[in-house]
Amino acid sequence: MAAQSGIQTRLQSQGGPKSIIDLVIQEHRLQEQLYDQFQKSRDLKEKELCMYRMIKEISEHGAKEEMVMYPVMKKKLPDGVTLVQRALAEHLQVKQELFIIDQMALGVHPELEQRLHKLMSDVMQHVKEEERELLPSLQKVLSEGELLDLGMHYTMAAAKAPSRPHPDAPQEGPMAEAINIQAKTEDALRDTARGLEKTPAILSGQKPASYENELKRGDLHGGLDKAAYEQTGVPGSNVQAMRQ
Repeated sequence: MAAQSGIQTRLQSQGGPKSIIDLVIQEHRLQEQLYDQFQKSRDLKEKELCMYRMIKEISEHGAKEEMVMYPVMKKKLPDGVTLVQRALAEHLQVKQELFIIDQMALGVHPELEQRLHKLMSDVMQHVKEEERELLPSLQKVLSEGELLDLGMHYTMAAAKAPSRPHPDAPQEGPMAEAINIQAKTEDALRDTARGLEKTPAILSGQKPASYENELKRGDLHGGLDKAAYEQTGVPGSNVQAMRQ
């Protein structure tokens, strides 16, 4: 059932169900926070853990989008096939570069940080396009209940989402999901060896960037809704844009 015009997407409480839009946006902000912390840190071990966590978060996020969100977009959006194919191509480029970075070590490969900075520039461009085009388009064709249901499936897909880049694996179809499940098990062992299972997503426990700082970055994510930001720690701009 199509969403009514002007639908107001609820920002759910931390413990309640969340729409797929809220979840995707929150993960985008987490990736940016990790990158920001990587840049600011002067401790080699902390930078290394930030890099490992970025690899894990970006890999899982992309896999969940491919398994849950993109198939729906292909079916529901008028130009869904074209939009998703473009997004998948961007995902593949990220995976290919992330795979190379994953084989490197800080302090050993001097080109690593430069490659990581270029990668995150590409990731942020992809995020910008997704939040300005794909997510608003998805909300226009789905009801709030459908968005919440997709959010549930998106959350459950974490159990099948690889935490390392696998650029040679298929991105779509039943075979892709089967390979994801197998890769997830292998990746978990490597993550444990890296200490990621005991490492919080934001290593220093820092809070999200302030509303004022996010406002300065409005050219990247659009205008901000301060009340929504302060309620959830997630810039409300992206949700606000989807209400139009």
